[in-house]
Amino acid sequence: MGLFESVQLELFELMGYKKRQERKPSVYKPNMPNKQHEQRLPPELSFENFSCPVELIRKKNLRGLRFRVSTKANLEVSANKSSSDKEILSLLMPHHDWIEKQVDEAKKRLSKNPQKKWQSGQVFKWNGGPYELVFSPSSTKKPHIRFMEKSFEYFFPLNWQELEKVDFQEKLHTSFLYFFKLKASEVLDAKVDHWAKEMQLFPRSVSYRNQKARWGSCSSEGKVNLNWKLAVFNSEIQDYVIIHELAHLKHQDHSKNFWNLVENFAPDRKQTSKELQSTAFDADPFAAQSELYDFNPSLDA
Repeated sequence: MGLFESVQLELFELMGYKKRQERKPSVYKPNMPNKQHEQRLPPELSFENFSCPVELIRKKNLRGLRFRVSTKANLEVSANKSSSDKEILSLLMPHHDWIEKQVDEAKKRLSKNPQKKWQSGQVFKWNGGPYELVFSPSSTKKPHIRFMEKSFEYFFPLNWQELEKVDFQEKLHTSFLYFFKLKASEVLDAKVDHWAKEMQLFPRSVSYRNQKARWGSCSSEGKVNLNWKLAVFNSEIQDYVIIHELAHLKHQDHSKNFWNLVENFAPDRKQTSKELQSTAFDADPFAAQSELYDFNPSLDA
């Protein structure tokens, strides 16, 4: 740039002008889909004897192929971004027998555990037995819940407009979870006290949580956590889980000594554990988010 051009530029800037910059030619760029969430496989795969919905997840650094059948009977497939449809199908097809078996089991589980709604007449499991939910209008100013002999009754004010609102089920679900958690602590507190005295193993603290992956746990500091949804099951299952966690106060493992201690107080623990696994989804309506409509809580084994 010469002296004249430099002075001219400074003069232009002082006057509030700026030298026009050369514009680069615009290039058309089409909107490209996000490959990480792109569904390349068909939404449903058909095998020889069955078909099932497919959910494909693309991951950048994934090696090989990962797949599982969810509790909703969907085939969930994780594959590398560079894997082609043909490659994915070629890896899935040899496992069609296993996939069919898992899909069949998931469908049976869904059939056994139909979706429940918080409405009058619906039956739920509680403390091992069936309890019917009953809606009753009353002169009360605020809604409240009361346990009866074989039912829990929801009392609501006359001409209460909340019943007609779209989000009423969601609000009712939240209210019931709070109520049942309080009732669960009453049921389980008594059992923890009983078995702690029987086993002479006393936890530093006991807390009740809405855990997703465990029925119970015990820390090295002697703190016991229990899934409050244990109150859904019968007394034998409740006892077994509590005994299991209290035994961890003495044995922080699953050694032979640990299982011997558990069996001293729960001699049928293997059968009880199987019963818990087979009926685990009785607690699904009390979960913060339904797993069926994904997960089977387990002990910390």
